[in-house]
Amino acid sequence: MTSSSPGATDKTWECVVLAAGRGSRMGTALPKPLHKVGGTAMIQRVLDAVAGTGIGDTTVVRDESGAIPEALGLVFRYITQMAPDGTGGAIRAYLADTKATTSHLLVINGDLPLITDFSLRRIVEAHESRPDIAVTFFTMQASKSASYGQIRRFKDGKVAEIVESGDFGFKVASTEGNAGVYAFDLAWARSAVERLPLHDNGEYYITDLVKLAVADGRGVETLEIDAEEAIGVNTLVDLAEAEQVARRRTLEALMLSGVTIIDPASTYIDTAVTIAADTVVRPNTSITGATAIGAGCEIGPDAHIVDSSIGVRCVVRGSWLDEVTLEDGVSVGPFARLRPGTHIGTEAHIGSFGEIKASRIGSRTAMGHFGYVGDAEIGEDVNIGAGAVTCNFDGQDKHRTVVGDGAFIGSGSMLVAPVEIGDKAYTAAGSVVTRNVASGTTVAGVPAEYMGG
Repeated sequence: MTSSSPGATDKTWECVVLAAGRGSRMGTALPKPLHKVGGTAMIQRVLDAVAGTGIGDTTVVRDESGAIPEALGLVFRYITQMAPDGTGGAIRAYLADTKATTSHLLVINGDLPLITDFSLRRIVEAHESRPDIAVTFFTMQASKSASYGQIRRFKDGKVAEIVESGDFGFKVASTEGNAGVYAFDLAWARSAVERLPLHDNGEYYITDLVKLAVADGRGVETLEIDAEEAIGVNTLVDLAEAEQVARRRTLEALMLSGVTIIDPASTYIDTAVTIAADTVVRPNTSITGATAIGAGCEIGPDAHIVDSSIGVRCVVRGSWLDEVTLEDGVSVGPFARLRPGTHIGTEAHIGSFGEIKASRIGSRTAMGHFGYVGDAEIGEDVNIGAGAVTCNFDGQDKHRTVVGDGAFIGSGSMLVAPVEIGDKAYTAAGSVVTRNVASGTTVAGVPAEYMGG
């Protein structure tokens, strides 16, 4: 199976993303690369950054579980690392499987969710500019470098080797760590991987390629990267740290684009969310998934919005929206719950303790107080009184309710589906409606009876 990054044009490079590690330190059943940062799986974030470089072919080295291809789809080429023999073993498996004829190879650890396409282009360009160089890799300065491979240098400042944290036989004397992104001369790497030593733990280390390059008299260069961008996730503590950085980046980008965020410390917005200028996001608000919010909205406080589309000039206060569409000028809340499949028309109002599920609410319709609408088609300019309920479930099947334009649904009305209420019809307070109501008529009682036109 072949793969390509969207819009890729550079055929002189190939990229390998290493994602076969067991991630045992995470302590979870979910494979480490599929843990999310900013609402997106870590490995997907890495692959998105690679796509921004224009590299033509990307391969993911995975474990045997099949979880990663299932999550990402068949967009990329996959190679299975059959034995848990380390990062060097992953590269050996890749090179044994591929007949790549490109000049350069970019290798990235799949647990670097904060890496950017800007930085990847930087290492690609630096490596290309020096044809004598066998290896270029990122380093970073961080107090936590003891948990990363450490860079050892000769007295003249040139790189001697990378020593993995588990193999430190000396006192950690510096804060220069290995960031886990490498660019290789592919022809040299193909021969060098056969000379990688097998360590006592049964693993080959990709980092030993640096020492081999030095021994071969080939050049090794380093570029420094910001320590935040180089956060590698090995534990759930690391994951939380990466999440904080990703969230801050997202909030800063939104604020710089004209979105007011009153309290960034209590605001959680996923990376993929889009919000137009002149919208205000108030404290204790969570906006996640593929949510898009238009201009001039008021969101929060205490709003939770998931995978929803919100038009311009909408107000959502203290409410939960999940897979919902709000057209322009809609107001929701406080304390409303809008469930998947809900579509609210222009300038409609859903008030306190209203719950709506799999229903379409027409423009300018008002449901001002507590009530439930499920599996319904509600017309325009309808008034839904407090305590009104569409009784959509008969204990075995769900049924639909249809309410015409301009109808008045009195407080406490029970609309027992399947049922249709005509245009400008009127149900009196407390009515239990079990039969269709003609347009322009009034019904009342239990069960509801015709009271006049």
